[in-house]
Amino acid sequence: MVWFWILGLLLGLAVSLGLERAEPPEQAVEAAPSAMSTVAAVSAGGGHSCALDVEGGLVCWGANQDGQMDSPDAVFASVSAGDTHTCAIDVEGALRCWGSSEYGKAVAPEGRFRRVSAGEDHSCALREDGRIVCFGWNRYGQSSPPPGEWLDVGVGEDHSCGLRADGAIRCWGDNSWGQLESPAGAYAALAVGDDHACALAAGGSVICWGFAQRGQTAPPPNPQAVQISSGYDFSCALTEQSEIRCWGALDDPAEELQAVGFTAVDAGHEHACAITVGRRVHCWPPSPTAVPQEFAR
Repeated sequence: MVWFWILGLLLGLAVSLGLERAEPPEQAVEAAPSAMSTVAAVSAGGGHSCALDVEGGLVCWGANQDGQMDSPDAVFASVSAGDTHTCAIDVEGALRCWGSSEYGKAVAPEGRFRRVSAGEDHSCALREDGRIVCFGWNRYGQSSPPPGEWLDVGVGEDHSCGLRADGAIRCWGDNSWGQLESPAGAYAALAVGDDHACALAAGGSVICWGFAQRGQTAPPPNPQAVQISSGYDFSCALTEQSEIRCWGALDDPAEELQAVGFTAVDAGHEHACAITVGRRVHCWPPSPTAVPQEFAR
């Protein structure tokens, strides 16, 4: 009880000093953008989503109250849609971010990068030399990555995780729900959600940890996964059979689409998007993330 009383005093002081995180405004949804060619990558964010075509063109749709859809004119290699901001790496390796820059989450560092993950109020990116740099909200140390060489990085609400070259996973930041307690062992891939995370093991099995109230840390047994992605309170896996299986607060896509087949999936705040074998995009549930008709499944 004493600990909770002290925590209450500290939180009250943070609010009085203007340090507490502001509540996001209600998201306004804009009309779908114009056409793009064959889809190469997709990223689901807070109330918006973005897709890259095979020529590096970027299109975003959904909420745009902070300009998170207003991408700069460039040819991109990868994209990550955050809550109210977006980050992408261009073909020269430069990192660019736009949208809300609250807490500095869209103030991209200079240099050349391989990967980027945009979260709610902070972002992390992997430099070409394997070092991680994070920027934005850092109250819990989520923007203070450990030194060393990494293969991948992902961010949640108040924590971040990285995948090392030996397959080990290490997380940093807030641990209120055990989201830093990554399992021992070597893993092939990492997915970080709001207050939970998942790892892909050899043989296609998935293990998750952290906040579990909605079932987001209870993947199906032996899903034969080849790719995973974690969102707000759910996670999804792409299986060897080109199907998508989700657990937590989001259902699987419709069975008729499972028969079509998928090649990638990305989990957002309350929706997910996936690329079909025909290189089109399908997002679910359909509102407010309606995919532009020109490249929708």
